[in-house]
Amino acid sequence: DFNDNLSFLSSLLANFSIIPGPIFSRSNTEEEREVNMASTTKEADTSSWSKAEKKFENKSASEYYDPCQAFADRSIRCMRRNAGDREMCGDYFQAYRDCKKEWLNSRKLAKAKAASKQQKQQEQS
Repeated sequence: DFNDNLSFLSSLLANFSIIPGPIFSRSNTEEEREVNMASTTKEADTSSWSKAEKKFENKSASEYYDPCQAFADRSIRCMRRNAGDREMCGDYFQAYRDCKKEWLNSRKLAKAKAASKQQKQQEQS
């Protein structure tokens, strides 16, 4: 059962990406989890996206860069630590989905901005 859950998580993470989230155990209260998650998310937003954008733009064509890999790693560690109990790792999965969604949205905006800039240059020529 644990290996099935781990395989499921691995396949899920192969198709999506995640924002680094806090690591916590069963003993943490909901309030502590919310505080940890909020502080981690704010820190990730300010520094991760600019670093990720720079690294993504400068990577080689054959290299895949996933700015949410840290969240994926934390999800897998949580699954291992909790013997495959998905309910215990729900916050990690959600953080990964949020990260991936944010990253894809930022990439769409960057592409749209580049396309409009190129169109303006063509109009001026």
